[in-house]
Amino acid sequence: MALTNPFEINPRDYKYGMKGDHIVSLQEALVFAGYDVGTIDGDFGNKTKQAVDQFEIDHAYNNTLSFAVDIRSLTMLFNQVCIDTGPTPPPVEPPIEPPPVEPPTNIDVPKGKGLFIRSLTGTGSVDNMKQYIIDKDIKWICVQRLWQYEDPDDDKLLNGNSWEDYKRAWEETGCDLWIWGWPIPTRIDDYVDEMSTTQSKWGAIGIIMDCESPWYDHATDATILIDKMMALGVPVGMTSYGAPWFHNRFPFAEFNKADFGVPQIYDSENSMPEDYPERSVDTWIELGYTHVVPASAAYKTPAQMQSLLDRTPTPDDCIMWWDWYNANLDQSQGRWDVIAAYNFNETITSILSRGNV
Repeated sequence: MALTNPFEINPRDYKYGMKGDHIVSLQEALVFAGYDVGTIDGDFGNKTKQAVDQFEIDHAYNNTLSFAVDIRSLTMLFNQVCIDTGPTPPPVEPPIEPPPVEPPTNIDVPKGKGLFIRSLTGTGSVDNMKQYIIDKDIKWICVQRLWQYEDPDDDKLLNGNSWEDYKRAWEETGCDLWIWGWPIPTRIDDYVDEMSTTQSKWGAIGIIMDCESPWYDHATDATILIDKMMALGVPVGMTSYGAPWFHNRFPFAEFNKADFGVPQIYDSENSMPEDYPERSVDTWIELGYTHVVPASAAYKTPAQMQSLLDRTPTPDDCIMWWDWYNANLDQSQGRWDVIAAYNFNETITSILSRGNV
């Protein structure tokens, strides 16, 4: 054991002519340090004294004790070999390490029914928007903010003059706000800066990126964008094509670091196979998106809307429609009625009854 208090040792116990176990310890320490003591026999004789003298010369110790070992020599010798020179001090318990911090599993993913909004003023008055949120049981909205172009002068910054007026609609109803933006690969930093600033200023829960054809063959840029977006510390979703099998050049796998994916499951011409919605959700999960929020279409006839919804799995009990504007068109079509009547449990039950999952 290392010497914790060298002054507990009396150097006069370590001098020429003495014998004992403590002299054995001294001889072992000298041998360990590279000095010849002859036989380790517990006898402080000539060979041991010569070894001590040489040790003190080598370490420039001026020993004033006749035939005794300098206290500095004893301290150095015994500490360097960690031999027991006295009672063993109590063991020092290692510090208790705190348990590792697990990453959060309750990522803020949208829940319930949501709608994309191109223009806040297009929803009507603030009170009208508020009433629709309540009547149709809308839990979250995604408001368009940025459409990016190669030339910054062409960028479209939307809803900047109206969000403060309309925020009463979502705040008073408890509806969650998300913001939407269309990025391009050549202006990643501009996109991140604008979306981060808007998210903070508007008090949005998070950001949904709409990445489509400009990102073909841009896997490296996709990684850069998603890494910078995730570094913002707010929830981030990525929306894109509902049929990845038709878009092999799109970097779906690189974007899967997003907190959730939003496949755009549209079928305006009723030309996709019956299993298209289910296959879309399954494929996005296979591509690594741990949470999937399907985007359905609020256009065409209510019957077409309902058919698409009935075939769309919602693994996270969440769905959104594109969009408020289309739901408002031709009110006699009854698109809002389909949205209002939508029920997650009934949709899941109808899918299970067909044996599709």
